[in-house]
Amino acid sequence: MSPDARFRGVSKAIMRDLEAWLRSRGDTRCALVSTATARAFYTALGYRENGPTQATFGIAASRAMAREL
Repeated sequence: MSPDARFRGVSKAIMRDLEAWLRSRGDTRCALVSTATARAFYTALGYRENGPTQATFGIAASRAMAREL
Protein backbone atom coordinates (compact mmCIF):
# COMPACT_ATOMS: atom_id res chain seq x y z
CA MET A 1 0.00 0.00 0.00
CA SER A 2 1.23 3.48 -0.78
CA PRO A 3 2.46 5.46 2.24
CA ASP A 4 0.09 8.24 1.12
CA ALA A 5 -2.87 5.93 1.84
CA ARG A 6 -1.81 5.10 5.40
CA PHE A 7 -4.17 5.99 8.24
CA ARG A 8 -7.06 6.88 5.92
CA GLY A 9 -9.17 3.80 6.60
CA VAL A 10 -8.22 1.96 3.40
CA SER A 11 -6.93 -1.15 5.19
CA LYS A 12 -9.97 -1.27 7.46
CA ALA A 13 -12.27 -1.02 4.43
CA ILE A 14 -10.39 -3.85 2.70
CA MET A 15 -10.69 -6.06 5.80
CA ARG A 16 -14.39 -5.19 6.23
CA ASP A 17 -15.06 -6.20 2.60
CA LEU A 18 -12.98 -9.38 2.92
CA GLU A 19 -14.83 -10.41 6.07
CA ALA A 20 -18.20 -9.66 4.42
CA TRP A 21 -17.20 -11.84 1.47
CA LEU A 22 -16.14 -14.66 3.81
CA ARG A 23 -19.47 -14.44 5.67
CA SER A 24 -21.36 -14.54 2.34
CA ARG A 25 -19.59 -17.85 1.62
CA GLY A 26 -20.70 -19.24 4.95
CA ASP A 27 -17.33 -18.93 6.67
CA THR A 28 -17.49 -18.25 10.40
CA ARG A 29 -13.81 -17.56 11.10
CA CYS A 30 -11.01 -15.59 9.47
CA ALA A 31 -7.38 -16.61 10.07
CA LEU A 32 -4.26 -14.79 8.93
CA VAL A 33 -0.55 -14.41 9.57
CA SER A 34 0.47 -10.97 10.82
CA THR A 35 3.80 -9.23 10.94
CA ALA A 36 4.86 -7.59 14.20
CA THR A 37 4.17 -4.21 12.58
CA ALA A 38 0.57 -5.09 11.65
CA ARG A 39 -0.29 -6.92 14.87
CA ALA A 40 -1.80 -3.84 16.57
CA PHE A 41 -3.96 -3.17 13.49
CA TYR A 42 -5.42 -6.67 13.49
CA THR A 43 -5.85 -6.66 17.27
CA ALA A 44 -7.89 -3.45 16.97
CA LEU A 45 -10.13 -5.29 14.47
CA GLY A 46 -10.78 -8.07 16.96
CA TYR A 47 -8.15 -10.61 15.89
CA ARG A 48 -6.37 -12.57 18.61
CA GLU A 49 -3.06 -14.37 18.50
CA ASN A 50 -3.65 -17.97 17.62
CA GLY A 51 -0.30 -19.69 17.65
CA PRO A 52 3.43 -19.32 18.14
CA THR A 53 5.70 -16.83 16.45
CA GLN A 54 6.87 -18.25 13.14
CA ALA A 55 9.03 -17.42 10.17
CA THR A 56 6.80 -16.63 7.20
CA PHE A 57 7.92 -14.98 3.98
CA GLY A 58 11.34 -14.53 5.56
CA ILE A 59 9.91 -12.50 8.46
CA ALA A 60 10.82 -14.06 11.80
CA ALA A 61 8.19 -12.28 13.92
CA SER A 62 5.08 -13.44 12.07
CA ARG A 63 2.18 -14.52 14.26
CA ALA A 64 -0.93 -16.53 13.43
CA MET A 65 -4.10 -14.61 14.31
CA ALA A 66 -7.82 -15.30 13.94
CA ARG A 67 -11.26 -13.98 14.75
CA GLU A 68 -14.80 -15.27 14.62
CA LEU A 69 -16.96 -13.62 12.01
